[in-house]
Order: sequence, then C-alpha cells, then structure tokens
Amino acid sequence: MSTLTRRMSTLTLSKRSVHGSQASRSVRSTNMRFPRLVRWVLRSSLHRPSSTCWSPHSSTSTRGFHPRLREMTMNSRLHNTGASRLRALAAGTLSVLATLVVVLGAQSVGQLDDAEAAPQPAAGAGRAWVGTWGTSLHQSFNPGFDDVTLRMVVRTSTAGESVRIRLANTFGNEPLQVGAATVGLQQQGAEIAAGSNRRLTFGGKPSVTVPEGAQIVSDPVAMDVPRLTNLAVSLYLSTGSNGATTQHLNSNQTSYVSIPGDHSGDRGAANFPITTKDWSYLQGVDVQRPNGATIVALGDSITAGGQTTWPEVLAERLQNAPQYHDLGVLNEGIGASELLRRAALFGLSQPGITRMDRDVLLQSNVRAAIVLMGTNDILGGHRASAEQVIAGLQQLVAKAKDQDVRVIGGTITPCSCYGSEQERHREAVNEWIRTSEAFDGVVDFDRALRDPANTHRMDPAYHDPGDPLHPNAEGYRVMGNSIPLTLLSPQ
Repeated sequence: MSTLTRRMSTLTLSKRSVHGSQASRSVRSTNMRFPRLVRWVLRSSLHRPSSTCWSPHSSTSTRGFHPRLREMTMNSRLHNTGASRLRALAAGTLSVLATLVVVLGAQSVGQLDDAEAAPQPAAGAGRAWVGTWGTSLHQSFNPGFDDVTLRMVVRTSTAGESVRIRLANTFGNEPLQVGAATVGLQQQGAEIAAGSNRRLTFGGKPSVTVPEGAQIVSDPVAMDVPRLTNLAVSLYLSTGSNGATTQHLNSNQTSYVSIPGDHSGDRGAANFPITTKDWSYLQGVDVQRPNGATIVALGDSITAGGQTTWPEVLAERLQNAPQYHDLGVLNEGIGASELLRRAALFGLSQPGITRMDRDVLLQSNVRAAIVLMGTNDILGGHRASAEQVIAGLQQLVAKAKDQDVRVIGGTITPCSCYGSEQERHREAVNEWIRTSEAFDGVVDFDRALRDPANTHRMDPAYHDPGDPLHPNAEGYRVMGNSIPLTLLSPQ
C-alpha cells in the first residue's frame, strides 16, 4: 500500500448526497412507465401488484415475490405436479425484475443531469496509476466559494482507461465541503463533449468533506482519457468557506465559475458565465493504464511557464515516442517559489524542500523528478549563497532517494538581471550540478538558453524584450527539447 493510500484511508468521508432525494423521486416516477410486454408478464405471473420487494439479503430465493406465488412454490401440498414449472416461472419473474432494476436505475441516473455514472474500472496485472496532470497549490487569500460549481480545465499528458482526481485543502482552516464532482472531455469553453461527463464518488458517496490540511483521492471511474487532451473537472462547493484558500493562481488555462447551484452535471456552458485563471482545490488527475510512470517537474515560474511550458513540450515529445508514451508529466511549478523559504507573489508558497514531499513524493508511481530551483533564492531578498542553495538541493536529492525516485538536476537559467555577486553564485551552483554526480542526471538549461555572444545572459531570441528572466514560447520549446529522454527510461 502506498504512502498516499495509507494517509487517505484515515479520512472520514461525508455521507451527504446532493441528489439522493431527487433520484428517489425519479425512480418512483418511472415505476408507472413499464413497457407493455413487462406489464403483461407481471400480470400473467403474479396476478396482482406485489406488496413486498425482493431483498438481496433474503435467505429464501422466493422471498419478496407476490404472496400467492411464494405460497405456491413453497407449500408442498399445493400443485406438486407443477413445481418445476413454478420454479421456472419464479426464476423468469426474478430475471424480469432484475432487468427492470437495472433499466430503471440507469434511467434515474440519466434524469439527474447530463453526467453519466460509469462502471468501476477492472483491476489487472501490469496496470498502474500514472499522473497525467498536476499542479502545485499554494495559499491564497481570495474569498471562498459558496453554492457554486467550479469547472476547471486541465490538459492531460498520457492516456488511460480510467481516471481519478486528487483534491487538497492543504491551506484551509476549516473543512471543505464538496457536494458533487464530475470529469469529462472539454468540447470548447465550459462545454463538455457529449457523453463524456462522468460522475465521481468518494468512498462510494457523491459528496465528500476534505478536512483542513488534508488531501484525498476520488474513487476511480472507467473512462477513456486521451493523451494531450483538455479535461473539464467540475466541483460543486456546496457551502461557503472562510480564510485561506488552496489554489494555483495565474495558470495558463481558462476555467469557469457557475451561477449558484450544482451544475457539475451540466454539459452546456450557459450556467458558467464567469472565467478564471485559477485552479482551486484540484491538485491532480491520475489515469490507469498498462504499465507507465510519472515524471514530475518541480520549480518556480520558469517551470510554471506561460501559454507554453517546458513540461508540456516534454510531454509532447514523450507521447510522440512510442517507447515513452506511457509516461505522464506533472508541472509542479509556482511563480516566485524559492527552494529554501516561503515566497509571496501569487499567494504564499512553501519552500521547495517542503513541497518535495507533497508535490513529488506523494504522486502516483513517480519515476523521476526534474528539479529547476534556486533562481529566486539568489535573485530575491534572501540573497542566498551558492553553498546555501547547494545544501537545499542536497536535501531534495536525499528525500527522493529515500523513496527510490530518480532526481534530475536542471541548471539555473541565465539572465542579465543578475548582479556580479549573484552571477558568481549562480555559476557556482550550476558547476556543482554538472560535476558533483549528486543527481541521477543533468539537464543543462543554462547552456541551452544562453547567448553564445555573452554566456551571462539569455539569448535574446528566447525571451521577450521587457523580460530577460523568463523564456518566451521559443525558449520554452528549447528547454523542453534539451532534455535527453534516455534519462527517463526504466532502469
């Protein structure tokens, strides 16, 4: 059992069902709409409406049939010569009733909303849970949500046969109430592709309470999840929350907020008039697939990226290489994040040495982490020395190796914004990354991006004129293409 599974098993799941009463009304309303043939069978075999219901816990196979049928079957003094016919009739009637239960159950689910209830995935040898999308959440002070549905758009890396989501209330100071959750394929905007929306459960329940500081995983649901495709994850937040919110702000995707109410099952976009760039409480999406493993990119804004990111470029390369298409890539970058201490820009983010546990080691089936950190420690108010940054990176390596996770070191990218002393520390850290053999592999982002005419700055072709620190789209493509895929091969 994985560390995450052991931790999740201690959580108490809410028993509140948003649609329970509606489903009951739906079933009752459909009881009067049996097909004509079914009504004829019931009249012919039972003679009048039954006043009892069949129970799966009954010790007698005929319990729950009409009293006259039960009496005829069980009383040996009656109709002895027709016992076999009656047993056949009883079995046939039971088959009809069982079919009706299935049909009516499917009808009642369909009447709730546009979301579909999918069967549980089948477990099998050689299948693994792999992270197909993920983000690093941090503490924000945006107001909480009350009686609205969030429809968050995320992009997959690898494909899978079933799906589950990860929710986190890491920075909340009170329990998070999730009244309903669904996942489907994005059509466009807030619209979901027909027939793709799947209702999620948590411990078999449609709602869940996430305790403050906790992370949970939904039950798996069967769903064909394509590679490099946008998913729409909808969360109905049924009650308001106060204080800190667990979010990833300023993402590169547009997500949506609904009008009041549970619209998680809506296929259309009409009830989602508000757009947002934030992901709230959604930490990751896993898929189950034959074999496979997860690659995690841990970093700051240079990893979080803009409309293009180097982890996305890496994911595309992996999916286009048959021997690597079973690898998922998670982007765990946060703007302004530091390796050694908390940072404040888009809310408050924990230090990289703390985030390593939550954002890397608790992910599903992690094979390797690509670490690109230290820029903000050297550039920011902390003015960390090379020795301090190296000590922090050594901590990350030690944590990863304790969990059998491969660590790949990324050299700190160049920028004309470094002062002479800061540049000296940057170069010292990079030399250590290249030569110390502390890492299982090295990606030399510094050499990939630097200007051949001046190695202390980024090539002007790879950044926008007003921002010498962050790569542009072409710069991110260069970074993603500079990673040797052999570093991610099975060992």
